[in-house]
Amino acid sequence: MQPHAAKQLMVGATVLGHLFGAGSVGAQAKRDNTGSARAATIAVTTAPTLVIGGNEADESTTFYAIVGATRLPDGRILIGDRGEFNLRVFSAAGKQLQCFGRKGSGPGEMVYLAALNRCGDTIYALDIENGHRVSVFSIDLHYKREFRFAAPVVGGPPYRSSCNSAQRFLQYGWEDHRHMKAGVFRTNVPFWYAGASQQSGVSFAEFPGSERWGTVAGGQVSGTRPLPFGKEAIVAIGSRHGYIGTGETYEIMVFDLAGKRVGTIRDLVTPSPVTPADIKAQINLDVANQNESQRKRYTADFMSMKLPVTLPAYNAFRVDAMDLLWVQDYPQALSKTVRWSVFTPDGKVVGRVMLPRTLDVFEIGNDYILGRFMDAEFAVPQVHVYRLTR
Repeated sequence: MQPHAAKQLMVGATVLGHLFGAGSVGAQAKRDNTGSARAATIAVTTAPTLVIGGNEADESTTFYAIVGATRLPDGRILIGDRGEFNLRVFSAAGKQLQCFGRKGSGPGEMVYLAALNRCGDTIYALDIENGHRVSVFSIDLHYKREFRFAAPVVGGPPYRSSCNSAQRFLQYGWEDHRHMKAGVFRTNVPFWYAGASQQSGVSFAEFPGSERWGTVAGGQVSGTRPLPFGKEAIVAIGSRHGYIGTGETYEIMVFDLAGKRVGTIRDLVTPSPVTPADIKAQINLDVANQNESQRKRYTADFMSMKLPVTLPAYNAFRVDAMDLLWVQDYPQALSKTVRWSVFTPDGKVVGRVMLPRTLDVFEIGNDYILGRFMDAEFAVPQVHVYRLTR
């Protein structure tokens, strides 16, 4: 597939004096001769330089549900897709080269691929239907082993997880079922660091986790689901710091890798209201692969929930190859793009860029951004690569 024409969006970023009170290999932000972080310019192509998927003439580029992707050292693209073969390799030009990780429970097989992460020179594939089994592959895509993460408290596997290039993980847990209730609720959950093994980490903090909606059957709470537009704890980890945000305000807690809080990243962002357009767009995205009966039932269930009045402060964190933290504003349906702010670990802004609203960023390298793009009208999943210059 031929790359699209690459138009440049130049974004000048002046470093702001953000308060510092409190997926990555570290390179420091540019500094002037006084040692202070100085203004930087980040340029991202407005059109992707590579598109994989959405080509009706080539069935090898048809995807079911893309859950992760990474660019390998030789330029090939590994895509995690919840299909007959869960792991698919494409050339740097977008041609399919290899498929593996077929459906099953044997070594290197997966029933329901939930996540694909590259942590340094190792690939981790999470299969939640095989007892939350993690299959481990080398960077040259050879199967190595399997394991299951253990939580430091009772309550099952981690709810969310992020890794750094040293294969250290920052994770948090599920809500305690004893605290479930009907309607909207949110409880504190443990946060911990872990290695790539079945040995559980040690919890170093508790903060609010996922804002949930408790469903009722037979007069009792029968289960929960994430509340649409609800606040969600977000985590990321770099070479020397872990980042935790609860979404209530634009505040991100910074921890060292021993679990000690060492700072806070803040920005001045006015909460945006949840609009009818946001609701419609979210429903359309959720029901894209459902039949008409399922769509009607899902829409009725969606509209029965008490939705938040405002959107969360942010939607995603990513640590890039230079050990900088990228923070995505919460996307709004009426905008085709969404802002990402780039911070040093001590809270200074070194860039702001606009990316497509429906791009879920998986990886930010020295000179590229890679993610899953969803066509807003047809919900066709694709992998897009954008050129990044600093």
